[in-house]
Amino acid sequence: MRAKASLVVILAVAILGAALAVLHSQQASRALGKPIEKSAIKSDEPTRGGHTATVVSKHLGKGAFKGVQFPTLSALGLDLGDRPLVEQLAELEVQARTGNPDIGYALAMKLRECKQLDSQYSDLQNSLDRKLDGNSDVLTRHADALDKQYEQCKGLSAMTLQEYGQWVELAARRGSIAAQVSYPTINWEALEDSGRSLDTEAIEAYKSNTLSFLTSAADQGSVDALSQLAMTYQDGIVVPRDPIAAYAYEWAINQTGLVLATPKLLEQWEAQMTPEQILVGRKQGEQIHQRCCR
Repeated sequence: MRAKASLVVILAVAILGAALAVLHSQQASRALGKPIEKSAIKSDEPTRGGHTATVVSKHLGKGAFKGVQFPTLSALGLDLGDRPLVEQLAELEVQARTGNPDIGYALAMKLRECKQLDSQYSDLQNSLDRKLDGNSDVLTRHADALDKQYEQCKGLSAMTLQEYGQWVELAARRGSIAAQVSYPTINWEALEDSGRSLDTEAIEAYKSNTLSFLTSAADQGSVDALSQLAMTYQDGIVVPRDPIAAYAYEWAINQTGLVLATPKLLEQWEAQMTPEQILVGRKQGEQIHQRCCR
C-alpha cells in the first residue's frame, strides 16, 4: 500500500506540474460584501460553481500554423439556452457517441464545470469576505454567471457528474485532439474524484491511454502533445525514463520555431547527454517533425 501511495503522489505531482492545465446553492446574494446565502439542495444536485474558458492550442497541419480551440458546447452550435442540461443530456450523449468527437469533449467539460460549482461559489464568497476585489460590478457579473451555470446544471445526479472522465476518454478514442491533449490532466483528476487513484489496474490503463492519445495528437500536429510527450519521457513517471525520446520530441518542437524556450531547454538536456545520444535524438526528432508538422 505504501508503494501504491508513493506512486500516486509522484503521478499527481508530475501531472500538476505539466498541466496546462484546463478547469453550486440558490441565488447568490447581490448585496456584495454580505455572505452568499447557502440553501438546502438535494445531495445529488450540483451546488454552484464552474469555469468556462476557451483555450487556444498551437497546432500544425500540412506545414501551416493554425489555432485549434478546445471547444465548448456553444462553440459547436449546441448552446443550452435556458434549458437545464439534464433535459438535453440524452440527445447530447447520442451525438457524443456518434457525431463530432469534440461534442464528447465539450460535454465532459460541461459536466466537470457543473461538478466544480461548489468550489467556484466558495471562491466568490472568499473574495467577498476578504475584499480582494474592490470592483463590485466585476463580482456582480461573476455571481450572475455562476447563477446561470447553476440553472443549467441543476438536477444532474452525482453519478452523472462523475462521468466527465469517461466522456473525455471516449472523445479521445474517437479522435478529438482537444480530448487527447487534455486526457492526462483531466482523467487523473477524474481518477482521484472517483477514489480510484490507488487502483493499480486503473493507473496502468491511464498511463497506457496517456501515451496513446498524446502520440496520436502529436502525429496530427499538436504542439501541446509534443511538449507533453517530451516531459513525459524526461520525468519517467508515466513511461520509463528515456532522455533520447524526450530530446527528440523537444527537437521536433524546436523545428517548428513556435516555442521560444525550447532552444534553452535543449541546451540543458544536451549537457547531460553524450554526443551520440544527441545525434540519435535529433534524427528521431526530425522523423517526428516529418510526421507531425510537414
